Amino acid sequence: MYKFIIPPIKAIKAIPERVAYTDKALVEAARAAYSKIATTEQQALVTNYADLITAEQRIIALTPVVDEPA
Repeated sequence: MYKFIIPPIKAIKAIPERVAYTDKALVEAARAAYSKIATTEQQALVTNYADLITAEQRIIALTPVVDEPA
């Protein structure tokens, strides 16, 4: 196994299955770890990447909407 994919895989695994807004820092850390991988070919080796995408989408859905001042 390639050592460079271990940190992002572990970071993604650390995200709870039922993502809450309070998990935002974990999701951001996992994204940062994934983004450090040099090439798209190497990124494809991260087998749980779909879980990161799902978690990011959940965080977006849970982000409070702030009304703009008029």
